[in-house]
Amino acid sequence: MALDNDNSPYAMITYDEWDIEIPGIYPNLTVVMTYWGYITSNGTGSVIINGEYILNPRVTLIIYLTINA
Repeated sequence: MALDNDNSPYAMITYDEWDIEIPGIYPNLTVVMTYWGYITSNGTGSVIINGEYILNPRVTLIIYLTINA
């Protein structure tokens, strides 16, 4: 079940700043992450999602995501 306004008191994902890196071998790939963390893309490929915790920037998260059609 995904978090949304109805089942979450606040969006914990918003305590992080997120950056999506798309390698150059996927020039036509577009990946978007919403406020609640829903990820959508227009095709297949791999991306790296980097997160930095706003309250403590020493805490980071790296997600390697492979998207298959």
